[in-house]
Amino acid sequence: MNRDTKNNYSVFDTHCDTLCCVRDDGKSLNENDCHVDLKRMSEYKSYTQVFACFIDPIYKTCGAERTMNLTDTFHTHTQNLPQNVKAVLSIEGGEGIYSLSALRNYHRLGVKIAALTWNYSNHIASGALESDENRGLTDFGKTVVAEMNKIGMLIDVSHLNRKSFYDIAKVTKMPIVATHSCSDFICPHKRNLTDEQFKIIKNSGGCVG
Repeated sequence: MNRDTKNNYSVFDTHCDTLCCVRDDGKSLNENDCHVDLKRMSEYKSYTQVFACFIDPIYKTCGAERTMNLTDTFHTHTQNLPQNVKAVLSIEGGEGIYSLSALRNYHRLGVKIAALTWNYSNHIASGALESDENRGLTDFGKTVVAEMNKIGMLIDVSHLNRKSFYDIAKVTKMPIVATHSCSDFICPHKRNLTDEQFKIIKNSGGCVG
């Protein structure tokens, strides 16, 4: 697709891991070999990118510090965006959400979307690779969902196991989003969504990326 063709299209991409590359590998957000950069994004009519603060489970004991570092990286590198580019901040993995006050502070720093875990289980919810199918949203996780509803932070159900998904669907009062999930019908996998899950997301007013 050439530049002239791109100028006819608007893009809203709900997930990328570029922040980690910028933070850990010293990449530039202006131009890089990662998922996205400002140079490529600016070639479109408009481009909105959701940048994820991916909290790998290896940061279990320092999740808050990792979340803050990536949040800082986001704000440092998105101060002077091209006019047609917008940036949204999300969290992927709730290891840094150790209290409701921490959650509220992330929201004050601009976090609009949060995935409660990544593939594995933590103190909030259970991931897609959790072996115990009966393990879902924890008691603390239910308070996190309620607080996210209160402050207007969207819940991202990508990477959750089915039990956590349905637990959230029962208690949330806001639309549900899956920022990067595929269809289990097309490709059977624990990470993917069933047709029933797609319908629940749709009926909530949410969307799948």
